[in-house]
Amino acid sequence: MDPVNDPPTMSIIGQVVTDEDAPKLNIPVTISDLETSSDRLTISVTSENPTLVPLQNIAITEKLATRYLSITPAADQNGDTQIRLEVSDPEGLTALQTFLFQVNSVNDRPTAVGQTHHIRINVPLNDQLEAYDIDGDNLIYDISAHPEIGTITLVNTSTGEFIYQPFIEKYGQDAFQFVVSDGDKTSLDATVEIIIQDNIPPEITLKGLNPDYILQGDLFYDFGYTAFDNADGNLNDRVETIGSVDTDIVGTYHITYRVKDFSGNVAQKIREVSVLHSYGQLQGIVENIPTIADPVKDIAVQLLDPVSEHLLRETSLDKTGRFSFVYLPYQTYILHLDISDHNNVPPVYLPKTVDQLFLFQSNNQEIHVSIPELTEMKESYKLTVSLDGDYKDYDNYEYRIIDYRSGQTVLKGSGNSPQFTERLEADMSYRLLILADCYSPFEYENDHGDPYIEIKQDKEVKARLTDDTGFHLDDVQVDVSHTLFDTDNHKGFHLWFVRKKL
Repeated sequence: MDPVNDPPTMSIIGQVVTDEDAPKLNIPVTISDLETSSDRLTISVTSENPTLVPLQNIAITEKLATRYLSITPAADQNGDTQIRLEVSDPEGLTALQTFLFQVNSVNDRPTAVGQTHHIRINVPLNDQLEAYDIDGDNLIYDISAHPEIGTITLVNTSTGEFIYQPFIEKYGQDAFQFVVSDGDKTSLDATVEIIIQDNIPPEITLKGLNPDYILQGDLFYDFGYTAFDNADGNLNDRVETIGSVDTDIVGTYHITYRVKDFSGNVAQKIREVSVLHSYGQLQGIVENIPTIADPVKDIAVQLLDPVSEHLLRETSLDKTGRFSFVYLPYQTYILHLDISDHNNVPPVYLPKTVDQLFLFQSNNQEIHVSIPELTEMKESYKLTVSLDGDYKDYDNYEYRIIDYRSGQTVLKGSGNSPQFTERLEADMSYRLLILADCYSPFEYENDHGDPYIEIKQDKEVKARLTDDTGFHLDDVQVDVSHTLFDTDNHKGFHLWFVRKKL
């Protein structure tokens, strides 16, 4: 009688249960065959749900009669799948079985995600922390470590909204850490790195006169410069000088001083040197000086360029009210008087400026200028201007306050904070102009479209600036012209601000 090949057999595996992310190791299954030794039997396995249990996550030992299965569920997966085992002998006869593999759901620890932010010096960061939970639970955020050169405020613990405020003038790298919780488990710490960029350019200060004047044929001496950076300190040795002066040839020369700090911020100053055939001395006297405790201290005398209004020369009065400028080129100037009470706290009178355009054309020419009546502080009110819109703290700006009736500039000032205050004569109307790099020029109008501010009491107004990257203070001059409206007899003049490229 011919022998009959019998199929192999295997032991039964019952339901297997494990937890999410927990492998089940060494599940035994015994295989045998009457005609074939166990080391010649082969065993294969499949998973009906490869998302839960990928095939590569199932391992089987070889050759022994008792084989061992190790099954690892995919990360963060739970549910059921059927595992199918098949044993075959060399003749192709098989034995089959399936068993249920069950993975129980387990609450996973949420994950906090680190971030990196770049911000400008002195500018706060308002953003949102990042985290996720595979189980979709609601999360609660908490700060676990605070920064060193700034403060962190968690605005909303449910959304992770935060405000980081760097300390004033601090720059470099800072960081804080946070965690999230789903109410059961808490994440590991995540780090938020803050890189505070030093975007403040260095300051170059020119020694000597600027502009400078020299007679044809004389020796020109460059008095030099100093260069200082808020972050890097003294940068004198990094200054590049471009340009020269030929004193044999009459003309205007420019020497450029340029420096770059270690953060890449660039600054430059230009010295203007005029080689002249001749120059002279200007004599001046200030008349009608009001009752001022110390006119020598309270009255500054300046010469301004008539186009750019940049400061050219500065001096002070003597006790008789006289002043002089020597080695002065023959040209047109603005004589500018800046009158402020430096002797009393609080001041007795309002600051005042006086401008007079004149042509200097002869040696020892004399100019006379009068000071109008000063306004006592008690006859004034405060004007407070708040900048908003696109304006960013610490951006520099200039402002002018102009008499609405005469068109004369009453006050000029500058600032880099979102608010400034000036005192103005009572019962008057004024125009307000604000100019700043990378912002559109601002001319005040009230809610009714009136282009003036009436000062009858302390007043607060808002100036809404808008971004304009193409506008730069150095590229413009401001002409204040005025036209009398037929219907504006009560208020006087209507002012126009005309911006012209130089």
